[in-house]
Amino acid sequence: MNQLKNLVNRYPNRKNSTPPPKAALPIRLDPPGAREAFLLIHGFTGYPAEMSVVAHAISEAGYAVSVPRLPGHGVSRMDFYSTRAEDWVRHCYDSYLNLKAEYPVVHVGGHSMGGLLASATAVAFDAPKLLLLAPAFLLTPKISLMKTLLAPIRPFIEKNRLQTDFYAEYPEREILHKEYWDGDHIGPMLQLLRLQHRCNLILPQITSEIFVIAGGKDPTVPSAVVPWISKLARNASSISTHIIEDAMHCFNFDGHAPQTASIVSGWLKEKTEPI
Repeated sequence: MNQLKNLVNRYPNRKNSTPPPKAALPIRLDPPGAREAFLLIHGFTGYPAEMSVVAHAISEAGYAVSVPRLPGHGVSRMDFYSTRAEDWVRHCYDSYLNLKAEYPVVHVGGHSMGGLLASATAVAFDAPKLLLLAPAFLLTPKISLMKTLLAPIRPFIEKNRLQTDFYAEYPEREILHKEYWDGDHIGPMLQLLRLQHRCNLILPQITSEIFVIAGGKDPTVPSAVVPWISKLARNASSISTHIIEDAMHCFNFDGHAPQTASIVSGWLKEKTEPI
């Protein structure tokens, strides 16, 4: 009730809200003759362009691709803090249904938190293929109890983080840096943990062909997520895995993006070609 009240009656400065940068808008690729599609979902604090390299590789393999912008992402911290896990899940379900209205077969994939959302979507709609890039079923470091208790009164902790090297490839990140990556979002992080808990419980319900890619040097999602999924997703029709040994968390849009795209393309070629 409070969330609805805040959104409808008290959303501050809505008429002055800054729209997302063009690079943060949803991506849609429809190659001629495509009969199957992929729904790709970006991660926590992310935006669609982070999936762009992989999206184009999948499109070149003959699939249509849709990459939605999750609620609260790619705009501002204020907008981010007005969303909950339920909003992210519901948006993914709607995006899947919209894509399904155009293509008879729709697969799903996602990076980090997007991997959780993709898994929930795969279970909800029995998606044939599930692509997981550093899926956040495991997270390090864990959020401290103190931060959890402080979340209602201090939902954001300033860290003054520096911009990283790959920002030159994505100039829109300079615009979004202070909104999303300059510190720790404790309030939204608790929503991520709620989602993580729920999605770990549904791992045994996944029946898709799963492909998990992890980074060997990922400080956020440890490569231990690979055996974790292999053990718990026991009803998957198949599970393929790949660890990029020298990759960190953002391998799908940092310097490892071309390699990641090539690995995904190879996996798709091993599977049945689009009908």
